[in-house]
Amino acid sequence: MPKNITLLLNEVQDTYARESLRRLEEYANRDIVEGRKFLADTVLDFANSYIRHKLLTEATQITLRNPKLNKTVVLECTGSFALTIPLGTITSGTYNGAKTNWVYIHCVDEITPTYVVRIETAP
Repeated sequence: MPKNITLLLNEVQDTYARESLRRLEEYANRDIVEGRKFLADTVLDFANSYIRHKLLTEATQITLRNPKLNKTVVLECTGSFALTIPLGTITSGTYNGAKTNWVYIHCVDEITPTYVVRIETAP
């Protein structure tokens, strides 16, 4: 799947994601070599995350930690359960539990943690 993420990232046209595209592509390529990095719990840490994979086995609320201005992290999710993003985020797209979803989380304010979230679903 990381290769699909790389292809998807190349198609991202939104301005908020462009500044991190090269870095995300680099980490996606590293992910292919080193193996998939799974999110073991529900905390997504901006300090050490770029792309993480999560299989939802129950309704899950993601917690975002250590916001970093203009950093984007990607969460690749599968599983037919509800995914909840923290309140106070601007979200576009809808999670589809029957397919693979890519959740792009971009930090726009690290002082008062604010994020723009976009969810894309595999065709």
